[in-house]
Parts: sequence; structure tokens; C-alpha cells
Amino acid sequence: INLTMAGRLILQLIVAGGSVFGRAFIDAWRQAGIKAAEKGGEAAFGRMSVDEARKILGFGTRYNQSEVSAKYNRMFSVNDPAKGGSFYLQSKVYRAREALEAELAQSASKASRSGGGAGGAGAGGAHP
Repeated sequence: INLTMAGRLILQLIVAGGSVFGRAFIDAWRQAGIKAAEKGGEAAFGRMSVDEARKILGFGTRYNQSEVSAKYNRMFSVNDPAKGGSFYLQSKVYRAREALEAELAQSASKASRSGGGAGGAGAGGAHP
């Protein structure tokens, strides 16, 4: 009888400890998400920030779609694992292109809504 009571007591302690640990872990996860959102916004959701993307592809504040495509093609090819490159770096280059293309599309969309049309950041236009 004492052995089963001890077993139950140990089981209750394990369950209670797991519950406390679980809540603490969830709170820490939420706090990390809040801090990441405050820092970079994009990074909080698993997307690469435009700033990081520009650094990876070697752009300043001005770039256009054709420049992004050309730089992407060159850097993606250079980092091809079949040619001795790094899959990790190739992945970073791919995500950088995605981020910059999304930014260009968003800028073009804003420009067309505000009547800026042809001079915007879309095809051929430089991103400010």
C-alpha cells in the first residue's frame, strides 16, 4: 500500500512540475516572439528582412528587378553545392531574392494606387 501511494505522489509531482515548466516555456516563447517583432517585424514570422536581403545580395538602398535577378542568378550559381558551394548560402540567396522581389512588388503596388505608376519601383524602376 505504501509503495503505490509513493508512486502516486511521485506521479503527481512529475505532472505538476511538467505543468509549471510547460507554462514557463510558453510564456518565454511568447516573449521571444514579441521581442523579435519589435526588433525586425519580418523576422518574427520567419521571413527575411529587406535589410538583411540587401546585405546578402550586396545592394544599397536603390535596386530594381533586373538587378535583383542578375545578382541572384550569379550568386545562386556560385553557391551551387554541385560546384562545391554551400546549400545554406544558396538558401540565403534565394530568400534574399524573395524578400527584395516582395518589397519591389509592394512598392509598385503602392505607387500604382497613389498614381505614381510608371516611375515606381516596378519593372525597370529603382527602389528608393
